[in-house]
Amino acid sequence: MNADPVESRPPHENRRDTAFALGVAVLFACICGIAISYHEMWRDELQAWLLARSAHSLAELRDAMRYEGHPALWYLLLYTVTRASQRPEAMQALHVGIGTICAFLFARSAPFPRWARLCFVLGYFPLYEYGVISRNYSIGILFLFAAAALLPQRSRRPWLLGLLLALAANTSAMALIVAAAFASTVFLESLLAHGGRAARGAAVKTLAVTAAGILLAATYTTLPAGAGGAESWALSVDRLWAERTVGLFARALVPIPTERGGAGSMWNWTATLSHHVPPLVAILLMGCL
Repeated sequence: MNADPVESRPPHENRRDTAFALGVAVLFACICGIAISYHEMWRDELQAWLLARSAHSLAELRDAMRYEGHPALWYLLLYTVTRASQRPEAMQALHVGIGTICAFLFARSAPFPRWARLCFVLGYFPLYEYGVISRNYSIGILFLFAAAALLPQRSRRPWLLGLLLALAANTSAMALIVAAAFASTVFLESLLAHGGRAARGAAVKTLAVTAAGILLAATYTTLPAGAGGAESWALSVDRLWAERTVGLFARALVPIPTERGGAGSMWNWTATLSHHVPPLVAILLMGCL
């Protein structure tokens, strides 16, 4: 990981990868644009849009977001868009643009064969969950992909890497966790790899900027009393919560459907959620694969 895999390739290979990524991004934009034109927006998509559209100032937007449990960046983007258009289709156009940039970054920089990059970009999750459904998750992926693409240059551009991770942390609670793990890994790697004082100093800068972004995001992800959701951060050790956390990994990595949830509940029920496949066993199987 000390050498930049993109910069170390011959120039003609870089040009081919760029052309390939542009083609994949155009294909993604076309398919996603057609699909989103037939998509009936869900209430959680329109919720953020209506909050941003109804706010007459940033202060009003901040007050309206108190019960959302999400950081502010997506709402700020929507607030800006609603100053130009009141139609929710503007949010969809913005979201397709974000997804297209994600597709380009992955197709350009991911360390996989081109066929694998194409299959990933046109897969269910990138194309539908993070492409068609207009929520705050795709923009978090955008900043995380950009940070991953910048990783080989982490010693030269620590401030930019930290800024990308800080921005990712301010998109969703999930991206916040990934950004924290990302920055912590960069820091630990600088200590274990014996990269010298310069590498450690760069890692500290990245970690500091990311931490500042996480602290800002935490002020929005903690709900006020009486909100009925996560009103505080769970900092104590609890066996039940630990088992549930392990189960979440299993559900994400092994999305085996089950009949228990019934039609329309594929996001809420999987075999790993029930007792068909113990979560820890599912994770071990994924590790072997």
